[in-house]
Amino acid sequence: MIDSTDRSLMSQNPLSSLKHYCINEIYIRNHPDIISMFIQNSEQIQLEILVQPKESVDQWKSSFNVHDIEKMTEKTGNFKSFNVFVDMLEDAINQKNSSVSIDLFTSDDLEFIRKKQEDQKKTSTTKLSNKRYLILIYNVEYDRIYYPLSLRYYGRSDTLVLIEQIRQLTAENELLKSRLGSCTNNLEDSHEEYSNLRKENDNYHQQLLFHDGKEKDLQVEYLRQMIRANEYALIKERINLQRTKVKTNDHYKKLNNQIEFLKISERQLKLKMKNLTNLNL
Repeated sequence: MIDSTDRSLMSQNPLSSLKHYCINEIYIRNHPDIISMFIQNSEQIQLEILVQPKESVDQWKSSFNVHDIEKMTEKTGNFKSFNVFVDMLEDAINQKNSSVSIDLFTSDDLEFIRKKQEDQKKTSTTKLSNKRYLILIYNVEYDRIYYPLSLRYYGRSDTLVLIEQIRQLTAENELLKSRLGSCTNNLEDSHEEYSNLRKENDNYHQQLLFHDGKEKDLQVEYLRQMIRANEYALIKERINLQRTKVKTNDHYKKLNNQIEFLKISERQLKLKMKNLTNLNL
């Protein structure tokens, strides 16, 4: 089943409505996982997904191009174009839409389901034991569609400091969210703080430009993509600020959410820059 709306979107720019980056802590089967996604806009558009249990240093990660996503959705019988699928995934990660949700399966979970359906003897799954499968669940009237995304084991973080930093950022994120309801900061103050964050991000960008021969390291490249995502969000917000002088409460909330994201991004960048500097020493 291919929606006519999705077919019409296939000819449009896949990045036309994407926000490029999001991250959130989600409880799946009573266990907290930190799930992030971002768009890598290089020669070929890539959707990158990273999953990390909050209580461990293991990571699962994979990249998907436009063809991968659209072919996978078509196999389910409910086709979604790339940008529509990314919007759905972003809503599921941010838990903004009750019609979409996320589940995580191990290879053993899938094998159990497969064998239960086929009623066959269980076979070895040793080669797949390190994989994880992020399942985007789309609930529609009288039906439920499962979109599976295979994630490869990416290894363990170099240091437990990263995990501690994530916990601190998550705690700060919750604190900022609790303050949003009563926050009445005027637009000028918010814009000034926004500009300061932009300057700090520019400084990090300059530091990365002068990085040594390890510039091609995956961690450095990941930081570059985050900075580009930040710059895109900043430019977009600046245009919105110039177009109107009067902001409703919804605009204030959106601006504060952007500031919250940049604070998280800033702290992550500081920590990773520090780790990279120590490695070079």
